[in-house]
Amino acid sequence: MDSLHEANSESVPKDVEYGANANSRQISVSVDASAAAFEVVEKTNWNQGTWGDTTGTKHTLTMKGHEVSGILRFMGPANGSEDPEIFSVALGKDGAQAWLDLKVDLGAKQTAASFHGDYYDIRTPEYAIRQKHNTTATRCFEASGTTITVTIKDDALVVAGM
Repeated sequence: MDSLHEANSESVPKDVEYGANANSRQISVSVDASAAAFEVVEKTNWNQGTWGDTTGTKHTLTMKGHEVSGILRFMGPANGSEDPEIFSVALGKDGAQAWLDLKVDLGAKQTAASFHGDYYDIRTPEYAIRQKHNTTATRCFEASGTTITVTIKDDALVVAGM
């Protein structure tokens, strides 16, 4: 992986602002009260995407060019098992089109940095998901039945749990 396409990772708090320069959209990321038990434990960026300064609990992802994205990895309580529930939300832009993906039932060692590049590898299911430019996704944790929904609407990404 060259430095231009390297996935970078770091820990962050809950609320994130997904912003950009004039070539992209600004999308606010918020955690709905129903998903408040989950905390953001990792964020990654891809291809000229950079996380800016933190102001309180808000972060900004600046995206330049095409095929730019970021991933937030959330961790919550165990809910009926010994392991915590972990999910990720990938969001990005291809030209002017936004896209997102939601993965649940991640293991503790499945970091966002370990799979971020899959969204740009034509041989992977993640690549196909990115190409669909989905703006909503719902997934259910197998063990607990907890449902997570993410939606981009009116330049806001809402992460909700049930």
